[in-house]
Amino acid sequence: MNFLGDNIKRFSPLWWVLKVAPWLMGVLIFWLVSYQFFAPQFDDKSLSQGDIVQYEGMSKDIKEHREATGEDPQWTGNMFSGMPAYLIDIEYPTQDVKQSVGQVVKSVGDPMNMIFFAMCFMMLAVVLMGVNPWIGIIAGLAYGLSTYFFLIIDAGHITKMWALVYAPPMVGAVWYALRRNIWVGSALAALFGSLELAANHPQISYYFLFVCIAMWISEFVYAIIERGIKRFMLASAMLFVAAMLAVGSNFSPLWYTMKHKDSTSRGVSEVVDAEKARQEKIAYNTAWSYGKAESLNMFVPNYMGAGSGEIADEVEEYIKSGAIDESLYEDTLDDITDFYRQYDASLRRQDIEYLATTTPEIADDINWLYSEKWMQLSGYISAYWGKQPGTAGPTYLGAALIMLAIMGVVLVSSRYRWWIIAVSIFSLLLAWGSNLIGFYEFMYDWLPGYSNFRTVSMALVVVEWSVPLLAALAIYRLCSQRVSLRQTLIAVGVSMGVVLVLVVLMFANAGDYGTAELSKAMGDSYWVEQLKIKLVEARREAFISDLLRSLGYAVATAVVVVGYAVARKRVATSERMRTMLSALVVAILGILVVADIMGVDKRYMNDDKWMEVTDVEITPTAADREILADKDLGYRVFDMDSRGTARASYFHRSVDGYHGAKLQRYNEVYNAHISRGNSNVLAMLNTRYLIAGGQVEVLPTYGAAWFVNNAQVETTAAKELAAIGTTDLHNTMVVAPSIKGLDEWYDNMGSIELVEYAPNYLKYEYDAPAEALVVFSEIYYPEGWTAYVDGKEADYFCADYILRGMVLPAGKHTVEWKFRAPNWDMATAVTGVSSWIILLSLLAVIAVSIYLLIKKRAK
Repeated sequence: MNFLGDNIKRFSPLWWVLKVAPWLMGVLIFWLVSYQFFAPQFDDKSLSQGDIVQYEGMSKDIKEHREATGEDPQWTGNMFSGMPAYLIDIEYPTQDVKQSVGQVVKSVGDPMNMIFFAMCFMMLAVVLMGVNPWIGIIAGLAYGLSTYFFLIIDAGHITKMWALVYAPPMVGAVWYALRRNIWVGSALAALFGSLELAANHPQISYYFLFVCIAMWISEFVYAIIERGIKRFMLASAMLFVAAMLAVGSNFSPLWYTMKHKDSTSRGVSEVVDAEKARQEKIAYNTAWSYGKAESLNMFVPNYMGAGSGEIADEVEEYIKSGAIDESLYEDTLDDITDFYRQYDASLRRQDIEYLATTTPEIADDINWLYSEKWMQLSGYISAYWGKQPGTAGPTYLGAALIMLAIMGVVLVSSRYRWWIIAVSIFSLLLAWGSNLIGFYEFMYDWLPGYSNFRTVSMALVVVEWSVPLLAALAIYRLCSQRVSLRQTLIAVGVSMGVVLVLVVLMFANAGDYGTAELSKAMGDSYWVEQLKIKLVEARREAFISDLLRSLGYAVATAVVVVGYAVARKRVATSERMRTMLSALVVAILGILVVADIMGVDKRYMNDDKWMEVTDVEITPTAADREILADKDLGYRVFDMDSRGTARASYFHRSVDGYHGAKLQRYNEVYNAHISRGNSNVLAMLNTRYLIAGGQVEVLPTYGAAWFVNNAQVETTAAKELAAIGTTDLHNTMVVAPSIKGLDEWYDNMGSIELVEYAPNYLKYEYDAPAEALVVFSEIYYPEGWTAYVDGKEADYFCADYILRGMVLPAGKHTVEWKFRAPNWDMATAVTGVSSWIILLSLLAVIAVSIYLLIKKRAK
């Protein structure tokens, strides 16, 4: 297909204009389409973005220290009692690719820039893979408009989104090196590979590594068939160098993430046996697994419902009618009566109702159970009825786009087809997780590094890339004039056949629309059956409505393609007419694809999502203000009103927090003791304040550090964990057998005080009449913390399972703790050198390309 014509003089001004035209048009279209969703950001509005709010709490003390001192602390003391900042907020000064070329994306405001550049880079990717840039515009639009992208932007999953922005051009550059120009392709692969890794979402990068491997295997086979193995090996060697440079340019974050991983909840627990730990990890990793049938919502968005927080109007109206409220209360009274009958078999429900008016304990029991029933019910009444614990919406790709992609499977050459199909199916199987547990467990055990990733449904991002690519290849093939009318009709027929099969599968799997779980949880009372009827009606109506919508777009796509094929054969008698016809069908198909996906995107990214406030603002409560009046150093806070969030970390040194990779040992202590309010453990963590119900309670603590009499050795990690819950930690330290050389008894009559605090620096002054054994209420993490006594480095060890212990000399002395990421100078040097090799290689490729272009034009 040639939209430009063949009679334009090469390198003439008009030639240049026509070459640049699709890129300028693409950028303009991408801007206009993106603006439809993000216009409010230009009016100083912002999205709530839950994860960004969490990030503000996580990083507050890090940012404050950086602003006050100009130093990156590399550690936070405000979350989970203290943890490395590697996966929160840390500055790597020599990531020069990210800090130079990577800053281009900031030319467009956030968050619109994510969708805008996702479109731009997908267009670039398909052009690198040999597709006409005009068709590349459709690919860019289809990829950037994936509904999933808007869901994760709204949720604040920013690193994930940036990784998805850079993944397509990285893959396109690899293809370009293998098939076209080794040197240009390798330089671009190094550049986009560097930016991809700099986005700092290893799981997305991991999935797209599979894409590159599948492509490489395919090209290896064809290199053997076509006897081009020598060139293939050279290209592979250069791509290997590019990959090493991409890794090297991000060596610092990758190195510290890798070193840190085994200490986190992503690593292996010491508390449970290996097989139990494996099963717990698998259950944790696969909690968000895409249902097999649920995958069909890529074609029909409301198949298995929308977001789990959405409730259909008719269901909400029925709930508000009071019928359920009264029935739940009756069920609550029955359950409470059954409970108290174990103490007095003669009790009747009327007795419980009377006692509730005179006995506060019984009234509290009734209110608590009633609230629990409502909470339980709320998990079953939403519009969503898929397999996941919850979701913000479907991974909708577009019916028109899927139709075109299926045509692509039929029409494109085997060299494109099979590796794309293979990696797409593989990713889909990975996304099913626990719903295909045998396959997942095999991959968990055998795929290097795969066991570290959770939320396995994320693997669908590969399908979100491959479907727009196959659709673009199909359009390119249809417009290339190498496809006969018969071939086109076969492709359309196969696509419509697959669509009909999908429709049958959806109806076959709809069943009771997920209402069986409601009966299992709430029983078979009359009100439950009535609610099930309402739910089935609402869910069926939403499904049928979207099914008809998707079928309409699928049929429209088929009609346009068939109409184009017939017109090209019977009407387009000249090259010019065929070119104009091709341009027209590309425009119509582009409009169909965009209208289809945008219509669903607008359900999840609309004006209602935007707020007037431009900055994230976390305001202190009365309880926060009361605690902040205490200026002592080192104490911590347990805010039970905001458990599982980083809100408290915004104001205080919190024993709680929000993070996907908490320190493993701390996570075990939290689950076993902190979450249960164990006073001994809260005291050892210097938890002075407890917030519950908006009220502040002052707790007894052991202080920022304290002397103990002796050490109690526990033979296993599990026994250590249990012992800290029952041992008198104010006088006895719990240690592992590996801690040698401790005396049987120490004098604990001295005093020790924290006199200076920063996230990465602690200073204590103490006075001990004899050699002393001390526990510091700070989290033990040997990779970076160094202890000093009067300026001289001193040994320390793990005490009380998660804290730090030392043996200190008698007298008045000073103890200091300093944190510095280990091997920092080495890591930053490797990062900087690799970054500059990439940048210089890119400049060299640009210079040589310009030189060759000028040379060709001179001829």
